[in-house]
Amino acid sequence: MAPSRGAYFVDLIGGWTSNIQQVSSTATGSRVCRNSDPGGGEILVCSAWAWDIDESSYDYVSGGAFEGRGVEIRVLAVPEPATLALGLVGLLVIPAAAHRRWREQAAA
Repeated sequence: MAPSRGAYFVDLIGGWTSNIQQVSSTATGSRVCRNSDPGGGEILVCSAWAWDIDESSYDYVSGGAFEGRGVEIRVLAVPEPATLALGLVGLLVIPAAAHRRWREQAAA
């Protein structure tokens, strides 16, 4: 937390890395069927299934450094200590009330 109003400069140090891997697979099945009834009926004779499977993968790695980069943070207002204390008490009351309500529902 900033102690007073003003501008603060933060120098970033370190780096980042991103690794993306994409894998895809496609399977296609086919067979040939023909009518074997000389009278033109509905008797079909089919060959066995033939499968074609195509798999591919793609890897992409990227990264960079934060050297020579910074962030300027401008603080326009700083709350008084009493305001911060009241806000923290409020944040503590919410979970306590939720826990109490949960305990009462569990007992019922």
